[in-house]
Amino acid sequence: MDHGNFSELSRSLHQTAQPLTALQGWIELAVSEPHTEDEYKSLVTHAMQELQRVFACFDRVREITRSLHV
Repeated sequence: MDHGNFSELSRSLHQTAQPLTALQGWIELAVSEPHTEDEYKSLVTHAMQELQRVFACFDRVREITRSLHV
């Protein structure tokens, strides 16, 4: 793996930290106290959006690692 590929892979993995931290926050907020049904739906929706960002980051990591094997 050359330095450019390593840097791109490292950056992509690092980018997973932000949505994971946000996801943790939404889940902590959801369990911290009782909420209305609408509030829970909103919290879960936000958490799912962050989870999609995590999936996108890992998809990018997968693309990078596949390109290394070609």
